[in-house]
Amino acid sequence: MNLSYKESLQPHPIILSEAKDKHRIAKSTRIDYRQSTLNPEQVLQFSTKIQLAYEQERPLVVIYQMPDGDHHFAGYMGHLDQHERWIQLINGSLSKQISLAKVVHIDLY
Repeated sequence: MNLSYKESLQPHPIILSEAKDKHRIAKSTRIDYRQSTLNPEQVLQFSTKIQLAYEQERPLVVIYQMPDGDHHFAGYMGHLDQHERWIQLINGSLSKQISLAKVVHIDLY
């Protein structure tokens, strides 16, 4: 089945326009910044675990909040930006940048 270039640009018949609209609205919905609800003891614990993971080259497991529930990601410490307040974890070819305000729990793997 050879399609011309113009035919290949037609919308896929399986993806309904309602689903596209819903996805477009969800993607454009702004998520407001939330102040971290961590107490100073938890911040110190997280800092210690991040430092140990970096020094010992061990992976971290980070559980963080998203609008659709808690998510987790495991990986090695890539970068920590204290000014912008995010951490980057690298797991093979995957990389995840997570806001520290959304972090619920950090543990060494």
